[in-house]
Amino acid sequence: MTKTKYLMSMVIAVTLTVPGFILWLFQVEIDPPAVAVITGAAILGASFMLLWACETAQKDISQALALAVVALIAVLPEYAVDMYFTWQAGQNPQGDYARYAIANMTGANRLIIGIAWAMVVGIFWLKTKRPVASLSLSVIWPPAGE
Repeated sequence: MTKTKYLMSMVIAVTLTVPGFILWLFQVEIDPPAVAVITGAAILGASFMLLWACETAQKDISQALALAVVALIAVLPEYAVDMYFTWQAGQNPQGDYARYAIANMTGANRLIIGIAWAMVVGIFWLKTKRPVASLSLSVIWPPAGE
């Protein structure tokens, strides 16, 4: 890509995030479908900027550390919501917060296991046209020397 294309990509990503940031900063009240579109675009723009930051960070730190930081940033909001529900469940045992915490965590895990891992396998297969070999537990368990 040329320098102009990189710059245009960055301008588009930043432009996508600005309306969502303004909605959050000024607590603007608009209809829910518009909020969904604006925040969805903001999340998309922010994810591209996070990806570019990860690629840039790999020049200074290891790829594994950069990916670990990105993974933490990606899942931290989900766990923050669950920690809030769990904290509120402890403070208000008669409320519905315990059910919210359980539903939130099981729903997130279902998405990760059901969709994300299947996507990884599907992308691997599309790229290599080879089956994904499963790892047998006998290879890793019992530990060597026992």
